Amino acid sequence: QGKSMTNPWRLSPRECEVLDALLLHGHNKAISEQLGIAASTITLHIRHASLKAGVTHRVAMAILWDRFKREAQ
Repeated sequence: QGKSMTNPWRLSPRECEVLDALLLHGHNKAISEQLGIAASTITLHIRHASLKAGVTHRVAMAILWDRFKREAQ
């Protein structure tokens, strides 16, 4: 049974949703199609999440998010 963990970066629910989709799809176009929002909005959510986590690249954010999700299981 998975543990319920609050993300340590205080990401919004939408930022978390975008990061989940990033791990699944990897590309803004596919994420925007899944979530029904503009690709530019995806970029913005990933940028905000990265700033909160103190990383400068979306790949680094994806790695952090993946690690967090695995630890939460």
